[in-house]
Amino acid sequence: MSLIEPNGKSNSYSIPQDVKTHACLMLFAWGFCSTNGFIVSRHFKLGWPGQTMRNWTYWFNFHLLFQSFLLAFVVLSLFVIVAFVTGYSKITAAPFYVHPALGFTIVSLTFLNPLFAWFLITSTGPRRSVFRNFHLCTGLLAQMFSVPQMFIGFNMPSLGNKLCKTSLFPGLYLASVILYVIVEVVLEVLGYMILFKKKELKSRFQNDELDVDAVILDMAKEPREKRKIAAALLPNRGYEERQIAQQLFKKIHLLRILKYFIFSAHLLGSFTLIFVMVTMLAHM
Repeated sequence: MSLIEPNGKSNSYSIPQDVKTHACLMLFAWGFCSTNGFIVSRHFKLGWPGQTMRNWTYWFNFHLLFQSFLLAFVVLSLFVIVAFVTGYSKITAAPFYVHPALGFTIVSLTFLNPLFAWFLITSTGPRRSVFRNFHLCTGLLAQMFSVPQMFIGFNMPSLGNKLCKTSLFPGLYLASVILYVIVEVVLEVLGYMILFKKKELKSRFQNDELDVDAVILDMAKEPREKRKIAAALLPNRGYEERQIAQQLFKKIHLLRILKYFIFSAHLLGSFTLIFVMVTMLAHM
């Protein structure tokens, strides 16, 4: 999937429309759909409790939506560039010769991942764990390979000297990668903070038959009633202990809300960065 003109020559003044289309589709696929699909599946499986859409949990619907657009963008982008190059690229200059090979590797992983996802959904027992690992590893590899692939793509000859000599596009894409990494780390830390507070509640009130997970879900389902839910906890305990439990549950609830806010910020930030790059590229 090389971004090289059919006649093998680079045009320094204009970028072929097919090349622009290929680049824009891949930017949306890997800079927006893939990253947000990963975040939803990794950090929000317990989000939106009790809420379903056609008997599918919200996180699964969002993950499926992002991954479906990812697959569609990748397929369209592949057809566009293969038709433009009329086959497999014959470019030999380093590091550009890596771009088509790595591109087809990423496309293959992208096609395999929905297959593993289907087996994951329809399997039970040990096989489910195997396909879960295949699904995760395939997605991670595709996402990891897409990063150097993008940076190589920004310097492909057919993009011309005007784009290849500027650091604006690589800089904006690097900003989107850094944003994603920061959000992943922050969400992971918040997840561990919630886990530690849940463990503290369970260890402190293990003899009170307090269902910590059920209380958290009730607060998430009825956020306006969280004070009443917290106030009704541990009626047989003293005032101070009830206050400790209430504060811990409220902190967990706030941490969950913070996770939603950070995810929303990443949605907006990643879309803005990719949209700016696509708009600039389309007008070059």
